[in-house]
Amino acid sequence: MGSTGSKSRSPRAVLDTNLILSALVFSAATLVVLRRRWQSQRFIPLVSKATAPELVRVLGYPKFRLSAEEREELLSDYLPLCESVSAPSVAPPNPEIAATHSTCRSSN
Repeated sequence: MGSTGSKSRSPRAVLDTNLILSALVFSAATLVVLRRRWQSQRFIPLVSKATAPELVRVLGYPKFRLSAEEREELLSDYLPLCESVSAPSVAPPNPEIAATHSTCRSSN
């Protein structure tokens, strides 16, 4: 996966795996724009030890009918342009969400 050196000025973004998959596999105009933007480093996609293998796994689904070579080509159009990040194993607490949940529980 790419390094952060010369790309550090571009905004960084976490993309949903389904969005990445669609941008790689399908040719809808909006998705082509998204793909071109990460290719031109208008933004840097972020990946983690969890999200990269998920993308590899999903590209292998039989419904996409992609050969190993096609999957490798698609991944090579994405992963080298990404920045690898460490994701926490547990999401940090969000006080607003916690307050909403406790309010919901007390009203039942």
